[in-house]
Amino acid sequence: MTKKNTYLPDEMNRLVDSQGEQDRQELRRLVMDGASSPRSGEVNAPYFAALRARASGGRKVQSTCTQA
Repeated sequence: MTKKNTYLPDEMNRLVDSQGEQDRQELRRLVMDGASSPRSGEVNAPYFAALRARASGGRKVQSTCTQA
């Protein structure tokens, strides 16, 4: 893979850096909110099947996971 450096004007660089920091803070907030939220039930095969169905908009999704 080839690596290419792109140089931005200082003002653009500050904008990109500040957006990245905002994104990190938002992700941290979401993780902490999730960690402090009450447990809502067991995370098992039926849970993931329902989650896949919801994410696919009702389309049938084939699981590639195998149970150990």
